[in-house]
Amino acid sequence: EGSDVTFTCKAEASSAALTYTWQKNGQSIAESSNTLTITDARHENAAEYKCTASFTESGNTFTAQALSYLVINDDVVLEVLTPFVLADVTNAQATLSFSIATKSTQDPITTNMVTWYKDNAILKEGNGISFATGKSSLYISKPSARNEGLYRVMVEMTTITLEGSMELKVTSATPTVTFSDTTYVGRTGEQLIINIEVGGNPMPEVSQIEWYINNVRLYQGAENIRFSDNYLTLYRSKITVAERGLVKVVVETSAGRTEESANIEVIELPAIQERRSSQNQLVGKSLVLEVDFHMMPLPVEQNVQWTRGEYILTDTEPRVEFYESGRQLLIKDAQTSDAGAYRVTVDTANGGTVNKVLQVLIKTVPEAMIFSTRPTDVEVDEGSRAVISCEVAGTP
Repeated sequence: EGSDVTFTCKAEASSAALTYTWQKNGQSIAESSNTLTITDARHENAAEYKCTASFTESGNTFTAQALSYLVINDDVVLEVLTPFVLADVTNAQATLSFSIATKSTQDPITTNMVTWYKDNAILKEGNGISFATGKSSLYISKPSARNEGLYRVMVEMTTITLEGSMELKVTSATPTVTFSDTTYVGRTGEQLIINIEVGGNPMPEVSQIEWYINNVRLYQGAENIRFSDNYLTLYRSKITVAERGLVKVVVETSAGRTEESANIEVIELPAIQERRSSQNQLVGKSLVLEVDFHMMPLPVEQNVQWTRGEYILTDTEPRVEFYESGRQLLIKDAQTSDAGAYRVTVDTANGGTVNKVLQVLIKTVPEAMIFSTRPTDVEVDEGSRAVISCEVAGTP
C-alpha cells in the first residue's frame, strides 16, 4: 500500500495501428495507451484490470484481451491476543484469539480456512479444547500445565495467508477443597454420602485424595467404604455412632497440598432388644416378658404399649402388671390362652415408632398318670412274633 504500480499491455498486429482500452472491475477507465499507472496505490485501487487491444482492417475489427489483478498486501493485518490465565476461579478458561484488521474502510475480509496449532500439531475440538464460530477464538477449559506451549494460527484468504503466534503460560495456585455441606447428618445403619469439589486458579492436576474420619484413613474396598468420581465422593454405609466427629480430606495437586474438614452427626435410631423373658412357661406359672430400650431420650411409660394379637394389654386386668416404665410385662397364672405373639411398641422422641415381637409358648403337664391297660403275660411259639402292649391315661 502506498507504492506505485504500472500495468503494461503488449500486442502485435501485421498492419494498422492498435487501439487500447482499459476496464477496472468491468467499468471503463480513461486510459488509451498500452500502459496503466497507479500512483500511491490504496486499497480502493485493488481490483481486476482488463486491457483490450484492437485494430480494424478491411472493414473487420480484431481484439485481444488480458486480465491482471491488483492486490494490496499491506492492507490486511492479523492481530493476536496474548493469552493470560484468568484470575476468576469460577471462569477457569484461557482464551486465545485473533482478529483481521484493515487500514481502509472496506468490508470485513472473508477467510477461507483457519487452522490452529500447538507446538506444530493441529488442534481439534475435544479434551477441553473448543472454538468460536469461524475459529476466531480458541478456548481452553480449566487450563493446566499440560496446556502450556506455543500456539500458532494460520488464516488462509483468497489471495494471501496470514499467520500469528502466541505463547500460553499456566501459573499454578493453591488448590481449594470445598465440601458440599458443613455438617453431614446420618442415622445408624444407613448410608452417608459426602461430596467435595477441588478447584484452583487455574485448575491444578490432582495426584491423590485421602479421606479420614476421626483421623482414621479410609481405603477403597474396605468394609462399608466406597469412593466414586475419582475420590470426590465418599459412600459410608451402615454408619454407627463411632463416625460422629470430623471427616477430613487431604488433596495433593501439582500446585501443592491442602486439606479441609467437615462435621459428621450420627443420630442413633431407637431399638428394642429382648432382655429376659420366660417365653416357654408352664400353665399356672407367672409369665415375664422384658426388653431394653436403646433410644434417647428414654420413653415414659405412657409411650409403651403391649399387645397380644390385636388385643391391647392394660394393667386394669387382674392378671396383668407392668414394671420399669413398661419394659417388663408380668402375666400371673398363665393359661394356654396366653400363648401367642406379643408385640411391644414404643413411641420415639422424633415422632416415629419402633416395635419388637416375642413369641410365647404355654406348656402343660398331666396332674396324674395311670395305666389304663397294663402289660400281660404272652405265650408264643418259637420263631413267631410276640406283642406286649399297654395304655397310659392322664388329666389333661
